[in-house]
Amino acid sequence: MGGKSKSRAKEPKLESLKEYADGSELDLSFQDRSEIPVRELLASPQWTRVNLSGNKITKISADLGSLTHLVELNLGKNGFKEIPDTLGELIRLKKFDVRGNRLSKLPYTLAKLQNLRWLDLSENPINEGFLSRQTVGPCASEEDCRACAKQVRERVAELWKKKLKNDERLERKREREAAAQALIDKERKAEEKQRRRKEWLAKQQMANGDTDEGRASESAGDTRAQAAMVCVRDAVPGVCVEAVKHNQSSQSARVPRYIPLQYASS
Repeated sequence: MGGKSKSRAKEPKLESLKEYADGSELDLSFQDRSEIPVRELLASPQWTRVNLSGNKITKISADLGSLTHLVELNLGKNGFKEIPDTLGELIRLKKFDVRGNRLSKLPYTLAKLQNLRWLDLSENPINEGFLSRQTVGPCASEEDCRACAKQVRERVAELWKKKLKNDERLERKREREAAAQALIDKERKAEEKQRRRKEWLAKQQMANGDTDEGRASESAGDTRAQAAMVCVRDAVPGVCVEAVKHNQSSQSARVPRYIPLQYASS
């Protein structure tokens, strides 16, 4: 149901265009149109020569490229500033009229229009750095317009090649910069890893140092305890003092130096 109603909605519009058709030509000039009727033109591929001059088309959509059946297209006196790259898809286009608009440059894909034989770019503010006035020409005669088509297509093709080379050069430069940045990031990560490892080792050494000190303290305590036990068993006054002093300076001694052997061994 939805599909039928949608097709019915299109039919009146398509029918309304037929009154402006004459064989392969469709004249839609000076009708205050704001866009190219792409869908309707696609539905009627027999219209290969379309005139949309003198309308109010200020923007051309990318779906222009779907009109590959067009042989002639007149978009003069509309006011648009640019033409989409999809223009290059109109491989059958022989005559292209865009005079009296606001174009400062053309898409590089115009170079793909191998069948283009007639072009009018007059009354457009074409950038001199893109196309010279001599290249564009006045298009005051059929011969001028034919010369314009040839010269402009060749010039655009030349500019397109330069652009592609420049794009390739920029792409290689970006790749080199990306590789250099990746190397810098890798080195930075390695340095950061090394720094963290050093910090970890330092903490481990500090922890091990605390453990050694604790063990040394325990060992010294055991030595003093043994010396005290020997002193208790020694009845000679002053011997204990010498034994304790001796053990404080030498942790390896287990028996007080001045204690009689009979007391130490008993």
